[in-house]
Amino acid sequence: MPEKIEAPSKEEIALLEPFRGISSNNIIVPTTKEQFTKAVADLFRHRFVGFDTESKPVFV
Repeated sequence: MPEKIEAPSKEEIALLEPFRGISSNNIIVPTTKEQFTKAVADLFRHRFVGFDTESKPVFV
């Protein structure tokens, strides 16, 4: 079973540099199996990964 990773504390988050945003040049949308495999490998190199789906909440 994989080790459970805890989210960073408020104190740890406060130590991070401010996020300056990204340009569309830095956004990659994989369209081939090879690109997808590379993207997955890149994501697994990081301790934390977040997703912003820009979707409308449909829960009550």
